Amino acid sequence: MWGFWSGTHWRGANAAIVDGSGSGTRTLNAAGIRYEALMDEWTTNDSSITDSNRNADFRGFYGKYRVTLTPPGAEPTVVDVNILPGEPNDFTIELTDYTCQQIQDAGLALASDLTGDCYADFNDLQIVAQYWLRTDCATHDDCEGADFEPTDGTVDFFDFSDFTMQWMQCNNPEDPNCTPNWP
Repeated sequence: MWGFWSGTHWRGANAAIVDGSGSGTRTLNAAGIRYEALMDEWTTNDSSITDSNRNADFRGFYGKYRVTLTPPGAEPTVVDVNILPGEPNDFTIELTDYTCQQIQDAGLALASDLTGDCYADFNDLQIVAQYWLRTDCATHDDCEGADFEPTDGTVDFFDFSDFTMQWMQCNNPEDPNCTPNWP
């Protein structure tokens, strides 16, 4: 591309991508249409969802990319990434500004976290013990969630077994000792 408007640069009319100049009518010519097609072809737009390990694959041309991460229940984060020739081009973007409430709102709570504080601990065990052997827990929300999914109406050994699978785990993003289960 030697110039933009025909008749306004030194290479002549065949080097422009837009016919017309000044205040007159301007239209893309064949070269301009091909130029736009090349820009579309050489532009990478991708949308991915992270896998269970919080990874996403991306393939693109060398260059600078603006990556927008939209975690569930949180505001999007925008990060610039450079993909360079001869480099490994693996990159990690860590989001550290989640709150426990955002994890809960995104549906990523631990099933055993009955108190909603991002910890499966003694406070949650107290709820299981409070409703132990109750048979009137018709839905998951009855008995403060102590009848784990799938609910059978009774808080029993099956529920206690489910509870113990996450005993002493946490997913509080504000606690560096917790295991993240968020994207």
